[in-house]
Amino acid sequence: MSRPLFGPVDTQSAALPPAIVAQAAHWLVTLEQPADDATLAAWQHWRQAHPDHERAWQRFAGLHQDLGITRQEHISPTIVSQTLHQTVESQDRRKLLKWTATASGALLLGWAGRHRTPVPGWLADYRTSSGEQRELAFDDGTRIILNTRTAIDIDTDGLQRVLTLYHGEIAITSGAEPHALTTLVATRDGRVRPIGTRFVVRYPLPDNLHTLVTVTDGMVRITPHQASDSSIDLPAGRQTLFSRNQVAQSEPAASTSTAWMQGMLVADRMRLDTFLAELGRYRPGVLDCAPELAGRLVTGTFMLADTDQALQALALGLQLHLRYRTRYWVTLEAA
Repeated sequence: MSRPLFGPVDTQSAALPPAIVAQAAHWLVTLEQPADDATLAAWQHWRQAHPDHERAWQRFAGLHQDLGITRQEHISPTIVSQTLHQTVESQDRRKLLKWTATASGALLLGWAGRHRTPVPGWLADYRTSSGEQRELAFDDGTRIILNTRTAIDIDTDGLQRVLTLYHGEIAITSGAEPHALTTLVATRDGRVRPIGTRFVVRYPLPDNLHTLVTVTDGMVRITPHQASDSSIDLPAGRQTLFSRNQVAQSEPAASTSTAWMQGMLVADRMRLDTFLAELGRYRPGVLDCAPELAGRLVTGTFMLADTDQALQALALGLQLHLRYRTRYWVTLEAA
């Protein structure tokens, strides 16, 4: 089941006219740079001029965020214009891109051109968008919860179930039935094998490309891809990072690590820039703050069902000003 954590965004899959797609691509490129009031007013006027304009914009804003493109990673207008006639139409996510527009191809080409790798998880079996959670239940009692912006594949061979986590965060409860399959989690760093357990896997973390594993019950075995002889068993109440080559020393699991499953973000003396990166996972667009405020500390519990309300509470508590440059770009500044 899907559990939206914020107001619904219309992302209907019906095809969009190529002309509107091109206009949306133009605005996405334009707003990669800080915009003046006149530009923002023109952009808002375009969005309100026709329902398809707003639908196109929401699609591309979501794509922009799913790919992890920041304002520092600009998409060249040339790349967009060169691919405006390459239209892809499909509703089968497993086989083809779901987007029906030329600028989607432009963004994909631009991203892949910079990173020289396929877009991770784009054709995954199961995906969640910004602010969405999804629960999967299996006959053997296994339960998997996908957190916001998560993509996984599931492959079963009759003996085990392999979850490939491309990006995001998942919580797994192993099945207790006698016929329950062993559920493995694989990231680019390695594999996590449960031993009758409940655990959470997140990949990648905001400040690195490593995998974080937190065990709440039972035990898991972690095996890096390039160091299979250095597997470790991680017991309940512990968490650790691992890469392709090694597993870090474990530490006590953060008491807030599973708060997202109750729809909460809990901060305990968290840096403001880190907090905004975490909250930003649950809404489309960009959250940032003035550089001089990045080190301010945040403590509190924030409900994820309404991220705008969470931002208002944050600004009030820290006596800061919220500047909505656009609906999708919010900056905290000194009051």
